[in-house]
Amino acid sequence: MNGGFTEDTRRRDRGRWPYAHLLSATDGAVLIETVHGDEHSLRMEVMASSARIAEGEPNKRGQVPGRIDVDGIPEETCRRWIAARPARGESAVSDEPAQTLEARLIAFLAARLDETQKLAQAYLDHAVARKRPGPERWANQTLLRAAEADRAILDLYARTLAILRAPVDWQALAAEKPVIREMRARDYLDAEREACVLRLAVLHLAAVYSDYPGYDPGWKP
Repeated sequence: MNGGFTEDTRRRDRGRWPYAHLLSATDGAVLIETVHGDEHSLRMEVMASSARIAEGEPNKRGQVPGRIDVDGIPEETCRRWIAARPARGESAVSDEPAQTLEARLIAFLAARLDETQKLAQAYLDHAVARKRPGPERWANQTLLRAAEADRAILDLYARTLAILRAPVDWQALAAEKPVIREMRARDYLDAEREACVLRLAVLHLAAVYSDYPGYDPGWKP
């Protein structure tokens, strides 16, 4: 799908910018033309442009957005992206089973860490009160600090998921400058990568409690 691209875009450095996007008006005039280094930022650009087309509002010159062209991906992929864009006022995230699974994983590990912290603190308080030898204190202090560290990882994972699942205002995004949309797309891509790494860490942390009731075998890393 590169019939609508200008000569400059077709001559771009494909090693650095393998993807391109062009939004044209109904009169054929070029409104927005951008190049992208990754597929995700291209997708964000396509969905923002589809929002402009859906609104059908003319620019200051009276031109109405009417056509999207992409280069670097199959036309069918572009059509799926456009179809996936939520209507105005809808959430960009649906309540799918994968989200329920992640919520159960987070809740399970949070509960186990609560128990571990309370138990370690109780043993530590008992050891201090009875003036137990240093090793017993150190063991419980280490267990308490380990649980706190695990909770920090779990909290970071939960916050990263919240970023990825936050509703996207596609109309507002469409009104931004292309460079701003590119920055937001990269932020989202960074969050996706971080979530993948953090999820593996959380799965390993949860596996410590694999013999507890409520542990899902599907969480095994």
